[in-house]
Amino acid sequence: MWNSFRTDARSAITAEVITYPGGVVAAKEELSPARPVAPIDYTADLAAPLLGLFGNDDSHPSPAQVDLHEAELQRYGKAYEFHRYDGASHGFFYYQAPIYRPEAAMDGWAKVFSFFSRQLSS
Repeated sequence: MWNSFRTDARSAITAEVITYPGGVVAAKEELSPARPVAPIDYTADLAAPLLGLFGNDDSHPSPAQVDLHEAELQRYGKAYEFHRYDGASHGFFYYQAPIYRPEAAMDGWAKVFSFFSRQLSS
């Protein structure tokens, strides 16, 4: 979903879902010429409602990074929903991997479909 954060695509997004997006919050030393701005720095310009799904056992993004992301969304009054899953880490949707968490994945899919149904119904 990184394209939705690019300057040229942000205005065309109607609704956005992010699943355990590492790198939204990035320290200055993590930036580079290829990625000179952290996506969180675009929060003020975010026009689309955002759904975020996160594992509380993830390290990228960590729960603290998700907290920072959420605080920034609140600061700018953005429409968003964040859901966090205990016992899940990065990639909990990957059914073919040991990190798969069926309960979190099924709940996450239900939230994705419900969110898009609400946001795209008009």
